[in-house]
Amino acid sequence: LTPAVCLFSKVLIKIGYIDLPMIVQGLGFDGVDLSCEPGGHVPPDKADYNLMPALEAFTGIGLDVPMLTTALTAPNNDAEQVLGLATYIGVPFFRPGHWKCAGPPAVQMQLPMVQRDIFTLAQLGRATKIAMGIHNYLDGAEGAAVADIDRVIRPIDPQWVGYDFDIAYATMEGGEAGFPAPLALALPRL
Repeated sequence: LTPAVCLFSKVLIKIGYIDLPMIVQGLGFDGVDLSCEPGGHVPPDKADYNLMPALEAFTGIGLDVPMLTTALTAPNNDAEQVLGLATYIGVPFFRPGHWKCAGPPAVQMQLPMVQRDIFTLAQLGRATKIAMGIHNYLDGAEGAAVADIDRVIRPIDPQWVGYDFDIAYATMEGGEAGFPAPLALALPRL
């Protein structure tokens, strides 16, 4: 069994979610990572009306929606609504947003709040049966260094929190020879 090859929907943001499934299928993809974030195909404040029709547009023609990319960084009404609706279609994964940290010493003060938010989002994911994959993203975000985020998520059940590992960002963070170590650390939770 091979994994589905999916397109991140935001790369085709000018195409509405009603027309997008046929294009994704025509391009030969197995499915889509649906952008459910501000500026995405389904903004979270419109999820109550648009998320189910968007998901059904893909699944109705046989395409997978194995992941939602979100901007969720805290358990709030948007998180409950987006994950609650996605569970009906059986979306197994979501990617949260990025926690921006201001740098030392602010990082040390922000880290407990980030850890609390990740733990609570993981609980919500568990309740809705949708696992969270944290993206190793640059630009001052917590999680850019896999080793840093590993310390935060280590106590959380790996069934509900893992990595959405991006080899390009890992290479940018650690250089050409610098991505094997973060990949090895992330692999058990990939």
